[in-house]
Amino acid sequence: MGGITSLYTGVSGLRSSQTAINTTSHNLVNVNTEGYVRQQVVFTDTTYKNVSNDGLNAQKVGFGVNLQDIRRIRDVLLDKAFRTEIGRQSFYEEAFQAVDEIEGILGELDGVSFGTYLDELWESVQEVEKDASSMVARSSLVQNAVTFINRANAVYDGLINYQSTLNTEVMNKVNRINEISDTIDSLNKQIMRIESTGIESANDMRDQRDELLDELSSLIRTEYVEEPTGMVRVRTEGVVFVDITGVNRMGYEMLDTEVGSDYFTPTWPELGGRKVYNLEVEISTPKNNDIGALKGLLLARGNSAANYTDIPNSDDPKYQLKDDNGDFLYNYEEDLDRYRRIIEPSVVKTVMAEFDMLINSIVTQINNALCPDISATDPDVGLTIGQTLTTADGQTITVTKDTLILNTHYNDEAAGYGTDDDKTQGAELFSRDHTKRYIECTDAAGNTYKVYNTINEFGIESLYTLGNIDINYDVLDNKDLLGLNTRDGAVDQKRASALAIQWDTPCLKLGPDYVSYDDFIEFYSEFTGQIANAGDLYNNMINYQTSLAGGIDDQRTGITGVSSDEELAYLIQYQNAYNAASRYITVIDEMLEHIVTQL
Repeated sequence: MGGITSLYTGVSGLRSSQTAINTTSHNLVNVNTEGYVRQQVVFTDTTYKNVSNDGLNAQKVGFGVNLQDIRRIRDVLLDKAFRTEIGRQSFYEEAFQAVDEIEGILGELDGVSFGTYLDELWESVQEVEKDASSMVARSSLVQNAVTFINRANAVYDGLINYQSTLNTEVMNKVNRINEISDTIDSLNKQIMRIESTGIESANDMRDQRDELLDELSSLIRTEYVEEPTGMVRVRTEGVVFVDITGVNRMGYEMLDTEVGSDYFTPTWPELGGRKVYNLEVEISTPKNNDIGALKGLLLARGNSAANYTDIPNSDDPKYQLKDDNGDFLYNYEEDLDRYRRIIEPSVVKTVMAEFDMLINSIVTQINNALCPDISATDPDVGLTIGQTLTTADGQTITVTKDTLILNTHYNDEAAGYGTDDDKTQGAELFSRDHTKRYIECTDAAGNTYKVYNTINEFGIESLYTLGNIDINYDVLDNKDLLGLNTRDGAVDQKRASALAIQWDTPCLKLGPDYVSYDDFIEFYSEFTGQIANAGDLYNNMINYQTSLAGGIDDQRTGITGVSSDEELAYLIQYQNAYNAASRYITVIDEMLEHIVTQL
């Protein structure tokens, strides 16, 4: 039996060395394969047979070497650390990309910046103030106003289109997340089936699964644990995503249409359509909720378009208005809370609202200079609350405390006259789509008034907001309509000066947290500076995360990566072991042959 046992010992060495050679060769073949993890053979002793026992020492004979496992050389702690940091890096990359896109839309990175059009409009206003009688100056004002508002609308449309692009990207990310989950589920099943016998390890499939977990972690906050069966149970944003029962696929639903949104938000269909994210909570690294490209996209995009009405200002007179019961009509704290939750977290919505606030202020200030309004209940006017006015088509308008009319003659701030044949009063430079600025009405005594109109021809409230503002084509066709003259045809210098005064008057602040007010030029400078600062902040975060994640990944690669020199050394070692086992078997064979034939 000793001879036969010796043969078993040699054969075990031969087989083990062959497996080690195959494993090393597999490592060398995949030295440049992305995601491949170095494999290593683990040997163990086979069983022993007791030969004798003298009471002090047991004498045993071994049956050789056995292959215990072919293991992957991987550090699970480094994996988890890397996946957390790459997810945070992806989050800030999406935020930075949004800022970069916004700067491009504004022309701040290349080409003509929007500030150039703002400066040109200001210069034309100054020229009108210098010589309001000059038709060249008036024409320049109108033409620069056309360029200005067209460019402003183009910027706003660019922001809306970018939101739509982000919305498409959100859906693409959700689809990719679902593809990854399906593949992980399939790999789970294959790995469990292969390893259930306890004979073979599905190492290459585990490599594929780890690659997918890396990608998934960059898209969404991911937690996972490997079960003893070899299956990986995955949770995303705190919800079980992949487990033994299969995949809880992510879906998306349209946001609340009440806010005018046709964008999508990720949901969990199997949880009754529950939203994947609550985007109204503070985002910060200490809270560990600034992770994942998908979340970064959703925050950058926001839930809808925004305009100047979304930015509350505690100094706004509307917050002092009360109803008949003495209750305030508007609540600043509620509006501020909404701004903090809905507007401020989204870089695109914040920029849209602030940019629209600038354009709205410029447009309304210019229009108000050309078309000064006065309260209908002002003592100089003489109308009373509840009084009825009649329009040309027989409709009636009831005077309220908020009713405004064109100030045609009531005080020194009265509107100027055009030099056209009708000596027009109240021709605005900028108009709202499908909306007349005034509706002509008469009272019972036959007095005529131009009542400021807030409703378009479709019965919807109409604001001077981007997407709804255009040049007044009547003025574009006939510059004589501009009310820059007195009734007798002389230059109305007061109206011309009123245009310029607005540009030097601090009337805007960038947001609720700002205390001081800026004029138009200062506001735009601070506006673009805020965007640039946000870009720098995100870029610094990306650089930090890139360095951190890259350092962790370098450590991972140092462990998992294949060194061709090291593997070649192992290959020589295992080849020598194979040759030694082969030579050992030959010697035992010759010995047995000699015993059988000679004895």
